Amino acid sequence: MSKYKYIIAVFFFLLSNLLFAQQDVNTDSLQKVIKTSKDDISVLMSLIMVGDKTFYSYPDSALKLFDKAEKMALKTMQNQPSDAVTNQLQKYLASCYYDKGVIYDQKGDPLKALGYYNQALKIYEKTDRKYGIARVLNSIGHIYQSGLNDTTHALDCYLKALKLYNELGDTLDTAVILSNVGSVYKMKGNVVIAKQYYFRSLRINEKINNAHGIAQVSRFLAEVYRDEGHTDDAIAGATRSLKLYNQTGDMEGSAGDLVFLGDVYFVQGNAQKAKEMASQALHIAERNNYRILIKQAAFLLKKIFKEEDKYQEALRMNDLYNSMRDTTENKDEQAKIIRDLIYFENRNKALVDSIKFVAAQQEKDNKIAQQQILIEGQRKLRNAFVIIALFVLIGGLLLFNRYRLSLRLKQNQLQVNSLETQQKLLRAQMNPHFINNALNSIQSLILGNETMLAGEYLATFSRLTRAILEQTRKKSIPLSKEVETLGMYLEMEKLRFDNKFDYKIVLPETINAENVFIPPLLIQPFVENSILHGIIHKSGKGKISIEFAQNNGTIDCTVQDDGVGRAKSKEINSKKTKTGNAIATHLAQSRLALINHNKAEAISITDLKDEAGNACGTKVILKIPLMENGEVRMQIYS
Repeated sequence: MSKYKYIIAVFFFLLSNLLFAQQDVNTDSLQKVIKTSKDDISVLMSLIMVGDKTFYSYPDSALKLFDKAEKMALKTMQNQPSDAVTNQLQKYLASCYYDKGVIYDQKGDPLKALGYYNQALKIYEKTDRKYGIARVLNSIGHIYQSGLNDTTHALDCYLKALKLYNELGDTLDTAVILSNVGSVYKMKGNVVIAKQYYFRSLRINEKINNAHGIAQVSRFLAEVYRDEGHTDDAIAGATRSLKLYNQTGDMEGSAGDLVFLGDVYFVQGNAQKAKEMASQALHIAERNNYRILIKQAAFLLKKIFKEEDKYQEALRMNDLYNSMRDTTENKDEQAKIIRDLIYFENRNKALVDSIKFVAAQQEKDNKIAQQQILIEGQRKLRNAFVIIALFVLIGGLLLFNRYRLSLRLKQNQLQVNSLETQQKLLRAQMNPHFINNALNSIQSLILGNETMLAGEYLATFSRLTRAILEQTRKKSIPLSKEVETLGMYLEMEKLRFDNKFDYKIVLPETINAENVFIPPLLIQPFVENSILHGIIHKSGKGKISIEFAQNNGTIDCTVQDDGVGRAKSKEINSKKTKTGNAIATHLAQSRLALINHNKAEAISITDLKDEAGNACGTKVILKIPLMENGEVRMQIYS
């Protein structure tokens, strides 16, 4: 039975994709599915679709639908359905989180909105849904821009979303992001660039006949015109935006345009027109609980009523404005409105009543003064507590940072000591390995009756051994000594293998080889590998190239050969008795890793191939840190 249930769920998944693509879905039909259907997937799908259709007009009702859909999705996922159903449930759950974030953003709660957006983003990133990621990034950018006034993070989110939409070929959302980027530049004060992005967005929206997008960008441009003093152009743009928002049923957009128009009319001196616009905006904002728009409309109406000497209405709007703010407004303005109101209501009274008026006014002023004194005392006391708390906090942080730095320095010193000890052990192991290989080479020449060649080889070996014995006792040597040692080693191996290879060592003149110090005997094992595992197995004559380059704090050494490659060499060596030359390479790799603090990029090995894909050599790049006074240049992190 469970199997058939999931088959039905997959059917509804396919059906939902078809229904979401239709623009004329019947809400009544969906409500009927919600009430009568016994299948969780179909009910879940219908809840989200109804919520999306009532999104802008009835946000509170839509929020209840999304809450119900979220609970149903989480409950269904606990039953561990099939992968297809699980993927669809995750899609629905992400959609619920995103839609709830938008509604809380509309309600003026940016932190709660940001929380839901981040939940949606995690699901979209986990399921690799680029469109969902881009959409959430756009909304998060809006939170940073409008709710948190953080233009840097807002612009970063918008540009990431714009890149994804361009990859997806989404023209509509590209237009939205362009307008958002323009808004950020406007906040930064760069009006020229802001206009460029606005007009790019407007052209795209007009081309695809996107009413909502045209309305939004028209409003943005209207704000720019208002700031530039072109009030007629501002009114024309906002009027166009308002008409389109009304057509699409976007209540938040309509209320925002009405507040904007009211403000521009008020600046022009048309108080009656401004009051009509602000009153309509307040009605829409209160019905849908748009806190920011309620505050803006109430503030505008307060200014209009004060200009009309309607102090009762002005005081009511001031109270409404204050209730929408996170912090209380200065009480002096409210006290002034009260005094003006008392004077306005009593100025036409008879002389007998004026005495009572003065007494009443004085009593009220005294109460207001007492309240102000009390508030001021509380404010000073609160500030004193805050200052003391800050001093305690700062002192604690300084002590903690000092302790942490001391602990970090001790840890770093232990790390340095450990590194030095390990390097000494590794250098000690390099000497017997190299001498053993060299003596084997001399022995093979003598057994082959090549006495002259053995003599030359022994002379070179003598100088090379002396150099190696000197270097193994030192923590660092000049780069020139390392190059000289490599040259002797290559000459010795060239004699040993009867000119089997040619070599070149490239040291740029820009590197002061006498004053640049590096750890000794790091490069030779990799050169040895090129000879014994690459060149020797090659049918013809080989080439070895050693090139040096100086970067910021390192000497980069590239060892490249045209041998048979690592894969072929491994195949050949598997048929022979294993030798010890891999030990030297391993030791050198270990030393280099320790010197570079175990960074993965300290050494890279590349198998070279020709155009036909055949192995044609090996390239090794070593990043060797520079030394100062025999010590690696180390950075202490705090």
